[in-house]
Amino acid sequence: MLKRNLITVLPAVVMLTLSGCGNGSSEITGLKEQSFPIGSSLTFEQALENRKACASTSWDFKKDDQGREIIQYECGLKGIDELNDPVRAQSDDPVLISSATHSIEWLHSEGEYSHSNSGFSLYMSSGENVHENLEKYESYYLVVDPEVTELSTFVKYMEEYTEWRR
Repeated sequence: MLKRNLITVLPAVVMLTLSGCGNGSSEITGLKEQSFPIGSSLTFEQALENRKACASTSWDFKKDDQGREIIQYECGLKGIDELNDPVRAQSDDPVLISSATHSIEWLHSEGEYSHSNSGFSLYMSSGENVHENLEKYESYYLVVDPEVTELSTFVKYMEEYTEWRR
C-alpha cells in the first residue's frame, strides 16, 4: 500500500515523538517495555504496536534539529488512500492549470521562446469539448477539453528546461 499524505484531508501518518537516549535499538526496546502513562498495566509496545487504525507501524531512533535524541513512533493509517483519492482527483487539475498558467506568463514576460519547437496542447478538465484556441505564444497554446492529459507533461517540461520556477 502506498502512503499518501494530503494534509487538508487527514494526515497519512500519526507521529508520536518520545524522549530517548543512546545509540538506538536498545533504547527503542527499553521504551517499548516501559509502562504506558494511560493504563499502567500496558507497555508502550502493547498500547501502540497493535492499534486497529494502523496498517503499519515503525519505530526509529534519531536526533532532532537541536541534537536531542528521540524515539519516533509512526502509524500508517488504514484506509487513507480511499479518503485521499477523491480529494486528490479534485485538487490535481487546479494545481496543474495554475502551474501551466504561470509558466506561460513567464514565457511571455521573459521573451523565452527558445523551447517553442516542442509545441504543447494544454487541456482543462472543467471545460466543454470546444477545442478553441485561447492564447498563442509561438507554438504554445491552450485549448479546453474534458481531460487533463498534456498539462502535467507541459509543467514537467517547463520545470526541467526553463528558469521560470527559480
